[in-house]
Amino acid sequence: MERTLSTDVLANPVAAGPAWPQGASGASAGVDHLLRVLLCVFIATLVVEGPLRWAAALSGWPNLLYLRDAIPAGSVLVLLLRPFVLHRWLDLPILVAGSVLVLHALAGILLGLAPFQVAFGFKTFLYLLYGMAMWPLLQRRWPSVLRGAVVVCAVTLSGLAVCFAIGPMPWEGLEYDTAFGAVATTWRWWLEGGIERLPGFARSSFNAAMIAGISGLLAMAWLRRPWLRLALACLVFAGILATTSKGMLLAFPLAAAWLAYPSDGPGHARAGRWMVQGLCALGLALPATVLLLDVGAGVRPQEWPDLVHSAWERFSQVWPEAFELLPPGMAGVFGAGLGGIGTPQLFGFHPHRFNPGDSLAVFLLVDFGIAGIVYYALPALALRAVVAGSPPGVARVSVALLVIGYGYGHSISMLEETFFATALGLAIGAAFSALQGPRLRA
Repeated sequence: MERTLSTDVLANPVAAGPAWPQGASGASAGVDHLLRVLLCVFIATLVVEGPLRWAAALSGWPNLLYLRDAIPAGSVLVLLLRPFVLHRWLDLPILVAGSVLVLHALAGILLGLAPFQVAFGFKTFLYLLYGMAMWPLLQRRWPSVLRGAVVVCAVTLSGLAVCFAIGPMPWEGLEYDTAFGAVATTWRWWLEGGIERLPGFARSSFNAAMIAGISGLLAMAWLRRPWLRLALACLVFAGILATTSKGMLLAFPLAAAWLAYPSDGPGHARAGRWMVQGLCALGLALPATVLLLDVGAGVRPQEWPDLVHSAWERFSQVWPEAFELLPPGMAGVFGAGLGGIGTPQLFGFHPHRFNPGDSLAVFLLVDFGIAGIVYYALPALALRAVVAGSPPGVARVSVALLVIGYGYGHSISMLEETFFATALGLAIGAAFSALQGPRLRA
């Protein structure tokens, strides 16, 4: 019989289910608290990255913001090695995930990728490891996580409202030189017809849409009344509309509608699982169809409506050219190596072959080959166990996040968005909590 989800479970879901032990045994509570504070600092730099880059450029320290990457790198190292130093055991999920990345990095070097290109590719996936490693420290602070998401959502929507009402901010479009070449504090770009894509306080409209969508879902889980959750969903949708991020405009309403439904019965959970798995399958089927059937190659841009010109570009150009990055012959089965596609290419030997991927599935397939299919599908395939073994509030948010990931991932290489990668890492950490009970040790 279907049961109604209580507001207590949404506010404090950990109390309703089994918990993963918080931190390594015998670890200092002070260190755990410091790592949580550093996570908040890291997230804050992503939420207001535009003004921060502007201030750093004006102060004469344009590279200052890159120091924030020391937070995830140092945190993962501490959380991996601390239990070994104290009790001679290692966190197996983090160890395995890190080892897999190292193997793909070595493959990239052997395939001729530039060392810095491979290192940048490793950095892209570092945020995923960071979220996984931090989950045990956040699980029993779930109400605080939801309250923090409310703040993030409010700041992001306020930035979009300011840009919409007042116009371009001082930090929009300012270019300056850094250790990685000339960059802009905030990207300014427009749709066909001159419609500006608003970034708010974030680095770009894409980042603003991602932060608003994910934090909005968490904020919905914090609210007690269904009508308030629906009102917030409408407000977040309006903010995403200002960014003109079409993928999020399609994915967020699906995730929000599922999350707002006040039930955690088996039918509702099953619907969420089917939705995630269907979007996952579609994400693989679209590029496969384009590649095998040559869809879009003979279609002129003028034959597509203005709003879907970008879809034509993916079908006819971006995705086919992405698969051309794979090594010829059987070597292509193992992928192009870590950093073989996306932003890392700009720091390699052939930056002119840069390809954004514009698909989560394509991005993983080019980087990792056949293994990329497994990495892509694993969260969807494990969802049944996650829903069954996680506290209801955590499971519901995990499903909603995967709807965003697979839905928006049809048109964007999601893992290059730091906020999403970190949030997905937290969801994967929650999945390990549900699948393994006590932490796996090595």
